[in-house]
Amino acid sequence: MNLLTKNNLILIIISLGIFTILISNQMNHESTVEEFNVNSYDEIEKKISNNNYEYAAWVWSSLDFLKMNKIFIIDVADYFHFNTIYISVDDLLQKKERARIEYFQELHTFISYAKTKNITIDIVVGDPTWIYPENHNIPYKFIELVIDYNKKYPAAKIHGIQYDIEPHVLSDYEENKDEILKNFISLIDGLSDYFKKNNVSIGFGVVLPHFYDKKQRWTNPIIFNNSSLYVFDHLVNSLDKLDNSSIILMAYRNFFNGDNGVKGLVSDEFLSTKDKKIKIVIAQEAGNVKPEYVTFYGLDKEIFLEQLNKIYMYYKSYDNFVGIAVNDLSAYIKLKK
Repeated sequence: MNLLTKNNLILIIISLGIFTILISNQMNHESTVEEFNVNSYDEIEKKISNNNYEYAAWVWSSLDFLKMNKIFIIDVADYFHFNTIYISVDDLLQKKERARIEYFQELHTFISYAKTKNITIDIVVGDPTWIYPENHNIPYKFIELVIDYNKKYPAAKIHGIQYDIEPHVLSDYEENKDEILKNFISLIDGLSDYFKKNNVSIGFGVVLPHFYDKKQRWTNPIIFNNSSLYVFDHLVNSLDKLDNSSIILMAYRNFFNGDNGVKGLVSDEFLSTKDKKIKIVIAQEAGNVKPEYVTFYGLDKEIFLEQLNKIYMYYKSYDNFVGIAVNDLSAYIKLKK
């Protein structure tokens, strides 16, 4: 997942393109159906969304972008059957009191409208530098902001907070991998304890790559709290203290089968959490990233829908599987029709 701030101008241009599609749909439904090449797999999005599974899309935002597009984002998500939006609010903490009040008001309008479409809103925050002990206080501030917001707007609450920290993108990661990962584990464990101690009722999610488990072995076992475990297992132990925790697993592959496909990448994660309270969302990539096999960018939407169908049909019987997420909404819209 790309942690770099999205260029608002590009997103606005993309948004205008989507707006044209939606207007065309209102004017001529038949031509829009043909344009989107609706096929037998199209029903899978409705099936996921309507069967109490999470079908989510990330939206990389800012206060200015939210002000301009809050209604539009919901309309687009609803049109494509998404029932959950993960919206980034990293700039919220940087705002002074007056701007923060304005941010809250924009979020209130956004979430209130989302509720009319049965769409749930989670906020996304994160920075890899938060793993350094001197920065461990920062993610706690977002918890307090969400609690404050939910008290002010009880009819339009933020459903959960998602930490997208991704320490593996740090420049010194390979050189100091064990120390960095131990700090990451310590941060998530501390946040879990804070949620539990203070009876924080919002959802607590953590975005993770697929390679923190013992099957992939891209990392060493880490000693934490007198136990030597792989990172994924440590984080499961921390998150399983809570009743409303989840892992959003970046199993970024545009194919399902094989050891290097989605099924192979997530098999150990599902096995090691089968008796846990923690839930798993499988994430897929649609953006213009490399290598090409991690994304559906440039591929026909039918291929993406076929992948959704395989994931859903295979994992729907797993108690700890709760849905599928797409990075991100603007990239998803641009899949070939």
